[in-house]
Amino acid sequence: MFGVHADYFNFVEEFGTPVILPRVDRLDFFHQFKGLEGLVLPGGADIDPARYAANPLHLSILRQWYCNAPDPVQEYFDTEILPGLAHAGFPVFGICRGLQTLNVHYGGTLKNVDKHPKSKEKTDLVHEINVSGEKPIKVNSFHHQAVNKLADCFEVLATSQDGVVEAIKHVNLPVVAVQYHPERSIDPWTHRIVQALFG
Repeated sequence: MFGVHADYFNFVEEFGTPVILPRVDRLDFFHQFKGLEGLVLPGGADIDPARYAANPLHLSILRQWYCNAPDPVQEYFDTEILPGLAHAGFPVFGICRGLQTLNVHYGGTLKNVDKHPKSKEKTDLVHEINVSGEKPIKVNSFHHQAVNKLADCFEVLATSQDGVVEAIKHVNLPVVAVQYHPERSIDPWTHRIVQALFG
């Protein structure tokens, strides 16, 4: 399947006009993104451990026990297109897998968090996150990979009560990401950080 769920489309409409690119060519991606104000990296399949594992000898074990099958289309975008956009300072907002791939892209690693609370339905707000200067916010949770080592260029904006990194911000570039799915249950704090990024 190629495309995005309607929730993402409706979420982006809160901030501007959503555009879905049917094809992205590594050789001409700047032309394809010309005129766009930002990129939303959606959720999706697990990140391939080959992109962050310290010991290549353990990759086969990691792939079998640590993650589900990675999506080759998302992996291609992450490794061939995203680096050029990030280097150019293109505003990026990552959602769930989007946060994970941004952390890996900038040198961080991931871990498995199977004991972390999980939502059964998209509207299930199953745990709180702690945001500096804000009251705790209840969010959903649909992931089992999460930040292990945070890339040096990121600062943490929010964490869950069990210590999972739930929101990050690049210290120099317009890059922000959250580990939950705000497109399924938007909250005022997330709305403000996305508005600040794309505004």
